[in-house]
Amino acid sequence: ELLDGSPQKASVVFDPAEGGTVEGVDAIASRVVVTINRDVRTELYRYSFEQGEWKREPVALGEGGSISLASTSRVRDEFFLTHEDFLTPTTMHHRDEKGALTHIKSLPARFQASPLLSEQCW
Repeated sequence: ELLDGSPQKASVVFDPAEGGTVEGVDAIASRVVVTINRDVRTELYRYSFEQGEWKREPVALGEGGSISLASTSRVRDEFFLTHEDFLTPTTMHHRDEKGALTHIKSLPARFQASPLLSEQCW
């Protein structure tokens, strides 16, 4: 339909009025993966188009830190991502088609972080 020139109805995936800015967008087999920066924190969401509207599912990785998509698949609903914060070394994770998040590998810790606390004050 798209290529034959017939009119298409557009729909909003992310509304900036919700707050935050889009850092990255990538398509996987049947979903769209979006990273959003909100209050200096990165949030990651999987969006799926169901019954004429976009549904958002958060990909939880803990509080704070930075999330980046490392690799995605156009033929399967899976992707690799990295997560890091001030106290945690950069870590790669795999998110499979069923939504399971698997730790793949981390950079070595450079200091003992267990007695430390990192807070964002806004």
